[in-house]
Amino acid sequence: QREFYENILNKIQADVVVLDEDQNVLYINPVAQKDNKDQHLWILASEEHVHSKSIESKNQTLKGIRTEHFEAAKKSGNSREWEELLMQEGEANKYILRRLTPIYNRNGEFSMMLVYGFNITEGKIAQEEERELHNILNNIINNLPVIAFKIDKDRKFAYVEGLGLKRLGMESAALLGTSIDELQLSKHLPNKEIT
Repeated sequence: QREFYENILNKIQADVVVLDEDQNVLYINPVAQKDNKDQHLWILASEEHVHSKSIESKNQTLKGIRTEHFEAAKKSGNSREWEELLMQEGEANKYILRRLTPIYNRNGEFSMMLVYGFNITEGKIAQEEERELHNILNNIINNLPVIAFKIDKDRKFAYVEGLGLKRLGMESAALLGTSIDELQLSKHLPNKEIT
């Protein structure tokens, strides 16, 4: 039966590690073994394990966080999930979505912890690039001597920014959700939905 489950775990394209109650490694799938050089591997075990020797002192905080999640999952019986940022000298940062799932025997006693992680670096980089672009565009719009706005289907301000607001003594927060028909500005705009 163990061979059956190991064959399944070996096919999963994510880091998969199984730990005992003392956080000793019981099983490591091939993906986690391959990625060990990048420290994707869940390492909580003692220094007798070869893999733990690659952890530098700056990553001890990560070890502490992992231990906290391990203990919380073990105590509550619920899965735990969080994101890890792995910073390695000379290599690009990596973001890992980490998840722990406690497994109990028939008597309801803790048996082992299933730990796995997915590399979510590409998605995080895309989010960061989008955030930076958004900030650049907002900075440009906020410094234009005009009012840039978007009106929703109910003719309410969904977006409003620009230096022109200050000249009129208005703030964007005060206008958001306000109907354009309630403002004197509406007489200068066409009587149709503006997008």
